[in-house]
Amino acid sequence: MTSRKTLITALAPFGLAALLVAAVPSDAHALCAAQQMEGTWTNTNPFTTGITRIQVTFPCNDTNTSPQLPATVHAWGKCSPTDCDWGEQAITYTFWSGAIAQYTHVVATYDQGFARKTLRVFLLEDGRLFVFRETRYTDGRRDFSKGEFFVK
Repeated sequence: MTSRKTLITALAPFGLAALLVAAVPSDAHALCAAQQMEGTWTNTNPFTTGITRIQVTFPCNDTNTSPQLPATVHAWGKCSPTDCDWGEQAITYTFWSGAIAQYTHVVATYDQGFARKTLRVFLLEDGRLFVFRETRYTDGRRDFSKGEFFVK
């Protein structure tokens, strides 16, 4: 951080030091805010034929490392004898207002070859997760949508 101090000291006689304190990045890192949606969630319906479990991850990207890690959704679908691991997909955020940094839900899309499944994941006020799944088949089957509830 010597270069930052040198720059501030050099510009102090010109009245620019205060501006640079706020504008020049420092080595300090913000604390990552906990995300209520983050964690492993289980379907409230033990007899579901859809998604049995979902994991939402928001990595802490407050450092200057590159590349930044994306937030992800990892889903498991009902299969026998064990659940099918759909893998992890990067999340995109859907904002209800572009003017504020608050998302209404996150979206992850799985391309499974025979179908493209889009998950819209909502955190409800009562603490449950609601996952709305849209399935678009590429093999001639009829497309469908389904919503399910999850708890931690």
